[in-house]
Amino acid sequence: WIDDIAANVPGSLFPLQHSAARPLKYRADLTIATASFCAAGVANDCGGGHLLAAAGIPLISLFGPTDPSKFAPMARDGIVIRAQDFGGEAMEKIPPQVVLQALSGFLS
Repeated sequence: WIDDIAANVPGSLFPLQHSAARPLKYRADLTIATASFCAAGVANDCGGGHLLAAAGIPLISLFGPTDPSKFAPMARDGIVIRAQDFGGEAMEKIPPQVVLQALSGFLS
């Protein structure tokens, strides 16, 4: 997905895929530190979302079948977008435009 994201999000960075970062071994503290330089984050229901929340940045959390009331990251400024609100449990049901609109709200 990196090539697709890089082509569609100018200036996007992938620090853990960069050859200079490989010796750092995917450390949680480095992910939090890197995220702290971001204006906002978008994550699916995963540990990475919790790391972004720990960085204190605005966060959009995408949820499929799991319950966000139990598993949503404790983001200082967060939005949860649920697949169930768009007719299913698969995250693919979440329209990209809805995510982009929420992200635009954080960035404006």
